[in-house]
Amino acid sequence: GIGVSLFIDPDPAVVEASRALGAGTVELHTGDYCLAAPRSAAAAKQVQRLERAARAAADAGLRLGAGHGLDHANVGPGAALRRIEELNIGHGLVARAVMIGLEAAVGELRAAVAAGERR
Repeated sequence: GIGVSLFIDPDPAVVEASRALGAGTVELHTGDYCLAAPRSAAAAKQVQRLERAARAAADAGLRLGAGHGLDHANVGPGAALRRIEELNIGHGLVARAVMIGLEAAVGELRAAVAAGERR
């Protein structure tokens, strides 16, 4: 009766292996996307990887999360993933809050997530 979530590479084969292991939730690792130069071909390739893995998770009936390295500037594609339920952005939020304050950082992040969801 304990739910299992696996933090995985954004690869449909890994999504399927997670389902076969009995996980109910997968969290896609967004680190490679976050390390790519913004709006570059490398970033676009990583977004495609995330989109394919998100489709595989939806097709497998898994709950979906994503995270690692996300912040207000790069969260849009993560928020736009099909059936995304959770984005893990703690470090990026706290780091931004040091610079502009917590209330402003949360507002900025919420706006960036909302913009991504509309994509």
